[in-house]
Amino acid sequence: TQYFKNSGIENPFTISIITSVINVVSTLPGLWAVDKFGRRPLLLWGAVGMCVGHLVVAVIGTTTTGQDSMGNILVYNVAAQKASIAFIAIFIFFFASTWGPLCWVVTGEIFPLKTRAKSLSLTTASNVSSRMEFLLFAFHISNLMNSGFSTSSSHSSPRTWLTTARTTPTCSPR
Repeated sequence: TQYFKNSGIENPFTISIITSVINVVSTLPGLWAVDKFGRRPLLLWGAVGMCVGHLVVAVIGTTTTGQDSMGNILVYNVAAQKASIAFIAIFIFFFASTWGPLCWVVTGEIFPLKTRAKSLSLTTASNVSSRMEFLLFAFHISNLMNSGFSTSSSHSSPRTWLTTARTTPTCSPR
């Protein structure tokens, strides 16, 4: 939400409405385009669109903002920050119309009917657990950053790192 605050949008509810409407509305053309254009082209174009969105946001964020000695964010160009908001919306559009729904379509089609139910339950469990691991990993990293990367921190124990960095097994049909 810092990008939104830098562009002058202070209300978190407005930010939530903007991103949610783009996400929901963009999913509908994605569901139509799956059968019209195919899975692979949609995934490739989605990846290109998300990459461009991320790249532009990163360049704008790096070149038009800075920090003072107290750590406060300084905005040098508000118009560029508003352009950054547009590219955040473009990223959300490309994700919601391609990768968001297609990952579920592809996993629903790759397994044979005999094992599809069990395979999809493992796929869903893997997806949810990897998201939870990411959140835990991000939480521990932020705690380490706030504690100055102290090795005495309880968040840097080997057990924590092994738990958050492990990979989840994938299901492959035979």
